[in-house]
Amino acid sequence: MAHQFPEAVVFDVRALIPSYRHPLIFSVLEQISQMSPQTPLWIVNDHSPQGLEFELEMRPETKGRYDFESQLQPDGTWIAKIKRI
Repeated sequence: MAHQFPEAVVFDVRALIPSYRHPLIFSVLEQISQMSPQTPLWIVNDHSPQGLEFELEMRPETKGRYDFESQLQPDGTWIAKIKRI
């Protein structure tokens, strides 16, 4: 099933080594924030992004600065949307 994303940056992390995922996501998020703050980052993942949401709220540089939404798709893929407030 193809997912459609409104104007955004889409980062599919399913093929990445799990230990690389969060550091890369935060690096991409920082770059987007500097270039286009209102552009959301959509993460495509193979498991619940609950840990990512927790880390987003715990890091001093991101705490309270982003909205986070996630949803399980019918095909088992998780989609998370991170957008600067």
